[in-house]
Amino acid sequence: MLAFQGEAEAAGAMVVLRTPVLSGRVRDDGFDLAIGGDEPTVIRCRCLVNATGLYAPALARAVDGIPRETIPPAYFCRGVYFSLTGPAPFRRLVYPVPPPGGLGVHITLDLAGQARFGPDVEWIAAVDYTVDPARGDAFYAAIRTYWPELRNGALQPGYAGIRPKISDPRNRLSISSCRDPKSTACPGWLTSTGSNRRG
Repeated sequence: MLAFQGEAEAAGAMVVLRTPVLSGRVRDDGFDLAIGGDEPTVIRCRCLVNATGLYAPALARAVDGIPRETIPPAYFCRGVYFSLTGPAPFRRLVYPVPPPGGLGVHITLDLAGQARFGPDVEWIAAVDYTVDPARGDAFYAAIRTYWPELRNGALQPGYAGIRPKISDPRNRLSISSCRDPKSTACPGWLTSTGSNRRG
């Protein structure tokens, strides 16, 4: 991360943390952004890149002057992981055939060799990283398709990740979008929505 920051700053960028964008306004020559944090202020920029992951559609809606018809709706696909108590049964990753919208309940190994299984697929209305222990029942069934020896009680709730999507669960054709200034009629505006990485 520091290498990217160094390259950006060498090219004239300024990296400022803990300064949320509260709202914005399109101008003829760029954008005004209302910034919060310890020292709220308004900044002006010629170019604005919206790469805020889960919150990209919400930020786009907060910028007055971005055509609303160019902003996709936000859908959230949560995937939870369960950790295995005890030694890992495999030395390599195992990926079963995935269900629509996800990767399938596969096994991953951390640097210490601890095994985790996941993610599952659950469409949710808002950002929520809660791991419901009851979801473990479906994990046992999925894991036993490739590891029948999994003993009862061997899984414990791990963590959750959320994938931002721009299409709902019924329409899986469009998973991401990158809109350039020509498609939004706002020179200097670039937005990326629906990135297929958990955040």
